[in-house]
Amino acid sequence: MSQARLLLLTHRGLGAAFLEVCTHIYGALPDDLEALAPEGDDLAPLRQGLVERITNANAQSPLLILCDIRGASPANALPAHNDNPWVAVVYGLNLPMLLRALGRRGNWQDLCAEVLEGAHAGIHTAS
Repeated sequence: MSQARLLLLTHRGLGAAFLEVCTHIYGALPDDLEALAPEGDDLAPLRQGLVERITNANAQSPLLILCDIRGASPANALPAHNDNPWVAVVYGLNLPMLLRALGRRGNWQDLCAEVLEGAHAGIHTAS
């Protein structure tokens, strides 16, 4: 199995900002990392792009979707039902989560758990 493709599904501008930060950290980014966002109130074009990506995911090209907020417009563009075992969605996108996903993309079996662990490990109080 190859490394998982990563898709950032966010409000306009947020995914691009995450990509910019990752470029600053890593330099060149993998070709299979992309960001999508609704262009306006009509979610149909975004939904169509998501359905294509979800349909094309397979054992050689699994897809991890990192979404900013569950229940918000970007998340609402996701198909209501996904029975593709090579697609996973994780909500609550933050930078530690994204960095963990980039570093562990080759381990599809444990990727969601590792991404969640990275997200949680990045949250602390200052005291």
